Amino acid sequence: MRQLFITKGTVDYAYKTAGDIAGYNELNLLADGALACLLSNGTLVDDTLPNVTTSEIYFALGRTSNGPLVTPLIDIASMAYKKTAYTAPVAQIMVIGSTTNAGTTYNLNLSTPVVGTTASITIIDETKTFDNRTREKEYQYVVKTGDTVALIAAGIIAKINADATGIVTAAMVDTTNSDGFKLTADTAGNKFNVTCGGILANADVLGYNEIVFAGTAGITAGPTTGLAVVAANNIGQGTPAQIAELEADFSTEMGNTGLQDRGVSLYTTASRVVSTAAYVQYNITWTKPDNNPILPKLPVVQQLVIAVPYGDTGAGKHIAALDSILASL
Repeated sequence: MRQLFITKGTVDYAYKTAGDIAGYNELNLLADGALACLLSNGTLVDDTLPNVTTSEIYFALGRTSNGPLVTPLIDIASMAYKKTAYTAPVAQIMVIGSTTNAGTTYNLNLSTPVVGTTASITIIDETKTFDNRTREKEYQYVVKTGDTVALIAAGIIAKINADATGIVTAAMVDTTNSDGFKLTADTAGNKFNVTCGGILANADVLGYNEIVFAGTAGITAGPTTGLAVVAANNIGQGTPAQIAELEADFSTEMGNTGLQDRGVSLYTTASRVVSTAAYVQYNITWTKPDNNPILPKLPVVQQLVIAVPYGDTGAGKHIAALDSILASL
């Protein structure tokens, strides 16, 4: 059994039209998005002074139709939980050449420009599979008469930024000598990589705490620290996209078997994810003993994930209520 409960930030714990529900006999009155925790005997667990006197509890989530969602009984003795705070995604940044303005440690290592030669950069979208032909995009700049290192660097930056379907944005870092520029992921949390070619083949390529490629004499590829500008890719935790993905994964419990009729999904339950929200997650697991004496099996691990808008704080709100109740068990 796997369930996902997504609460709303506009309602309090156990809230009904006015005040809180009294117990299991008022579960049908739970406001949409309101969460309630109850003892196995149906008594509502208080959110400020929880007093759990039974060996099992269960949770309910209010909905506007089809009645509340209710979990099976949760065995407290075998229960474990983990709270995961919301973390915003961070856009990855890599640098080609110098990581500081007028720096000399890392370089583009462009030789004297020769007309007709080419500077190229390949951006690798690591969110796509290896067999996806759109995984790699190459950007080329052909040297023209009168081109300088500054014009070549500016030209390759312009090529990257002109791509409407590109996944990074380029900007100069070394504005004094035009000897280094950065690439920033357009979508925070999406990972990419870089290779250089042509007259840029010896450019230093820097990632987070790593010299990806060393073209400058005396520089060695491998782990390093203290690099300016570069930033690690961070997918974040509790983003709307992640909760929506979790919702789709858990939807088999709601009857989503993947059946389609003439290209139309037969599962029509609307998503409860708010696209502008971000979520704190409570991952609760427990086991249910197997009662079959003929074919005994190991206890089945069951799971409930409760996703709460991360701004839903304060007395009476879901985060405070869950923190208090779960800590008391």
